[in-house]
Amino acid sequence: MSLELPAVKDLVQKAKSVVGCSTTTQTVNVHNSPLNGFIGSLAGLEKFKNNRPQVCGAASIVPVGPGGTLAAFCAAGVMTVEDGLRLAKVAEEAAAELASSGKKQRTICVTGFKNALVSTLCKQAAAKEDGGACSIAAFISRDTFFVSGTEPAISSFEKLAKASSGHCEVSTKGDLGFCSSLMQTVQEKLNESLDALLHNLKPPTTAVWMTTEAKILRPGADPAEILGVLKRLLTSPLLYDQCMKAALKDGVREFYHCNATQKMVVENISDEILERHRCDDEC
Repeated sequence: MSLELPAVKDLVQKAKSVVGCSTTTQTVNVHNSPLNGFIGSLAGLEKFKNNRPQVCGAASIVPVGPGGTLAAFCAAGVMTVEDGLRLAKVAEEAAAELASSGKKQRTICVTGFKNALVSTLCKQAAAKEDGGACSIAAFISRDTFFVSGTEPAISSFEKLAKASSGHCEVSTKGDLGFCSSLMQTVQEKLNESLDALLHNLKPPTTAVWMTTEAKILRPGADPAEILGVLKRLLTSPLLYDQCMKAALKDGVREFYHCNATQKMVVENISDEILERHRCDDEC
């Protein structure tokens, strides 16, 4: 993660002082933890403001993942960075506790199949295990999905996918079932902290697209509504594709990807990628 921006340096110092996070290296893994996702997403937004000051004032935010969503609400003025860090830390610790419980889970990325087939394979895979769970955790585009579930069910899904007609690519994205019912215990612990924070929440000053329900929360939205969204953050599938479609219909014409990894790139999302979101599943 780049540290040359004063705002990013300040963010790193706050992470150290508030939650004891030792993020001092040049990279931040934003995929495997809510805390790193939070820090990396805020750093990416600071890079965006620095690189595109002429457009950031009118921008709306489409967050990705639990950490990214908390970061979006900080950027929109709903909560302080310090409160966002504390919430991300609660989710991080609860997720680590779940990971050490011995109940193996996994999240994979599936590319090449349409929604209907992936949904069918999820049901078949879950049925092969007593008490198994397997569901779409993220709708990335019309033919790219994250699937979360118990380890035996995910293994069954991979076998079913390989045996299906057509071609797909499968890769592992994490060892927990984020954005699924498997995260219920983690969500409950986060909810306790959210309830204590309600009176500190403020209406957003920037529009935020909620990937839990493909809905925009415009400036001035009721903090109680935001709280309800956050209480489903870890257990609801990520509706990224649906949010992108809705944003296009709402008139958004410029999209930027804020990459908060090693080079912290801020770049236009290509027309080719946007076309994948414009198309319906039948395309």
